[in-house]
Amino acid sequence: MNWRPAIVLALLVVVPVVGLTWLGLRIAADQEHVHRQQVESRLRGRLAESAERVSRFVTKRRRQVEEAMPAAQKPAALAKHLTPSALRARLASSRMISNIFVRGSDGRMTFPPRDKTATQAERDFVRRLQKLWEDGALAGTTQAEKATGGGGTQSGWTTWYWQSGLHLLHWRRLAGGVIVGAEIDRVVLLADLIAELPTTHDAGSQERIALMGARGEVVYQWGAYEPPKGSAPRFQHNLQPPLSAWKLQIFVPAATLSAAGEVDVALFAGIGALAVALLGLALWLYRAGTQQLRDTAQKVGFVNQVSHELKTPLTNIRMYAELLERDAEDLGPAAQRRLDIIVGESQRLSRLIANVLTYARQQRRALTVRPRQACLDDVVSDVLEQFAPALRRKGFDVVWTPGAPEMVLLDPDAIGQIVGNLVGNVEKYAAHGGELSVESHQGSGTVRVVVGDRGPGIARRHAEQIFEPFYRIEDGITEGVAGTGIGLALARELARLHGGDLKLVHRAGEGACFELAIGTGESS
Repeated sequence: MNWRPAIVLALLVVVPVVGLTWLGLRIAADQEHVHRQQVESRLRGRLAESAERVSRFVTKRRRQVEEAMPAAQKPAALAKHLTPSALRARLASSRMISNIFVRGSDGRMTFPPRDKTATQAERDFVRRLQKLWEDGALAGTTQAEKATGGGGTQSGWTTWYWQSGLHLLHWRRLAGGVIVGAEIDRVVLLADLIAELPTTHDAGSQERIALMGARGEVVYQWGAYEPPKGSAPRFQHNLQPPLSAWKLQIFVPAATLSAAGEVDVALFAGIGALAVALLGLALWLYRAGTQQLRDTAQKVGFVNQVSHELKTPLTNIRMYAELLERDAEDLGPAAQRRLDIIVGESQRLSRLIANVLTYARQQRRALTVRPRQACLDDVVSDVLEQFAPALRRKGFDVVWTPGAPEMVLLDPDAIGQIVGNLVGNVEKYAAHGGELSVESHQGSGTVRVVVGDRGPGIARRHAEQIFEPFYRIEDGITEGVAGTGIGLALARELARLHGGDLKLVHRAGEGACFELAIGTGESS
């Protein structure tokens, strides 16, 4: 028996099928990789969203605590609010505060009293504060400010551990250097925080998110997935101060990260169909060659012709397969860089999620602002504090010139989102400029915020287009920088809902400058 035709025909079937199968497996592996990245991105986004929800809760609680504490008044008017009876009355009327202390301008504690009039709870509070008092942590002035002779910050959080766990204290500086601080009721804080988080069981969720305390204990958790005992979290996310000792962890089944069963069935069905077709063709050629030996020459010619016709697609398949293999060997560093970019952009989630949700509300015509009495300088300071780590990491010199200290009518959340978008754009696109300048101004019925940088700037022809949804300037500056293109559009919409506007201001020198101006009504 002449095996040569059989071997040739077998190769005619095997080689294309093997090549296409290998290519299909490579495509399946790429799909698996893309799926894993998408799932990891979603999980990190879930953690960032939950962390942002906790951050918003803490910010809201800080404002509530400040409203329950004596306000910054003139020394003469302040005295009557700092008497033991007045302070105890405030304490009794607030469910959020468990204790109050007052530090006089001379640095001595004036409340709780150090005599027999103090209650047992007040004496216990003094004992808990003793080490903080001795260390100067309640002085309201950082070490850097002491060294430079600065006047100290106006308010802040202090955390410390005492016996059963973490304690939180919020203080603020009043007139004449007096400092008032409030210890947060931990039970009420935890109960209210849990009320802000999703319910414990979510039947549609194949994941488990756990809020972990400072000592690694589970404070609260939600999600239908029950992770095996001792299993490690897939990702974790540290919370912002004052709860920086706490973290969020997410658990998911290992199968969640796999795309098994999601491979393109049509691809392998096509490979199978081609294999059957080639096999049928080979069998037909083989049988035809053995049936009529007298026509061997004609049959050989026919096989040669068929082989020639199959050579071109077969060569192309092998060439592209070899190119893909070579590219796969070069993907190591590039893939790692892309992964690093994905991880970094994930710490901006919180802001991007907020932008997307706000944009969704705008599309439903449900975007509104809720003005209330607030201080513009405080809102801007909070935003700059949130961006401080990222700005320091990129070497920014932040010049903050507050000029709007009076209480006015505005929506702090909306204004914070506007300023956050502007500062975030500077951090992304103007890092090599090295400077961020922010200043506020207050006039009759109007407040303004001006945000500038020393980056490459924005051409005049883009001055209005940048405020259109999804518009991004296509140049070397934006290349490789993640963004949705809706931040400035939302910022202008929020500004106009305030009765104001947001615009690009052209000035001499390098950089871009944005001015936010809103009407506030009468100041208080």
